[in-house]
Amino acid sequence: MVLVWRGMGILAPITLVVSSLLTAWISGSTAQTLGESGGIIGWGCLWTAIVCALVGLATFSGKDENGSPGWKNHTFFWIPVIAWSVIFGGLSLYLLVFSGSAKAETPEPTNLTESIDEGSEVDENPEASASRIVNFYNPTNDTITYIVADETADGLLIKEPVAPNSFMSKELEEGTYLFSSFDQENNTLLVLPATEEDAKDTNRFTKFKDDKGEFYQRIVGGPTEATDDYDEAWLVLDGKTDILVVYVTDACAPDYTLDEMKKDDWATAIAEELDSRDLVEPMYNAFIRNMEIKVVAPGAKIPTEIEDNWIVCLLVPYHGEKNKDAVIEKAVKAARF
Repeated sequence: MVLVWRGMGILAPITLVVSSLLTAWISGSTAQTLGESGGIIGWGCLWTAIVCALVGLATFSGKDENGSPGWKNHTFFWIPVIAWSVIFGGLSLYLLVFSGSAKAETPEPTNLTESIDEGSEVDENPEASASRIVNFYNPTNDTITYIVADETADGLLIKEPVAPNSFMSKELEEGTYLFSSFDQENNTLLVLPATEEDAKDTNRFTKFKDDKGEFYQRIVGGPTEATDDYDEAWLVLDGKTDILVVYVTDACAPDYTLDEMKKDDWATAIAEELDSRDLVEPMYNAFIRNMEIKVVAPGAKIPTEIEDNWIVCLLVPYHGEKNKDAVIEKAVKAARF
């Protein structure tokens, strides 16, 4: 790019660059932040506006040897420096005041809309954080409504529809709950416990009695003390679609190709196969020394930039097909390419 200036007009771009770099350096920002942050550029524009105003005022009343006003001899791209002070001043006002306010009012997206689902942040003190994220997943092409209740306390807690092929996330306190789901015609799809055998498992279900009789509630434990595992739970609302937890760390490489994907034996990459007739807890309490477990939700994209100590798993819906390798390959292709 060719710069066109007269006199001290060159001070406009020089001041903008230097003041922005100084602002970034003083604030400890990186070069990436410099390119993304309106605040740093805004401060650069403010200092540039002040310098341009001072230059413009200093030359405003003077005249050159031809009798022309002095300010006409100090331009940048044919625009007088005094006018650049107004332009940069307006830009700084927008970037520092209006743009900053807009960003502050815009809520940040939750981690559940991103490609990687990192799970709940766990406090070092487990008593200080006893809640757990539960994801309600609808793998079908029809809307499904789910219910969360606590018959030992407040009764119905949540009743919400979940759109086809999507999931909703709720934070539940550690305790016991009733879970169920039904379709648009009010046909029951899932009630926990799903079988009498499940009800006997006291690690998962607690039996209660009231004036109406006996009933069971599913135990929802709190997060683990470790911060590098995955603590979120999933409830598959159709009660039919199981979940395969598949290691896909190699597929995260930036240069990973379709040919490599087709050669991989995906059936051997299955870490867990989870029964959809219960609340499933993928990689829960799975501790791998010096590694962090990251889980990619169904329908989300596999990341192509990861840390060296990440183990990345993909949740793959599974309907009992014989060829698991083909099912996983199709899911990896959709998530990666």
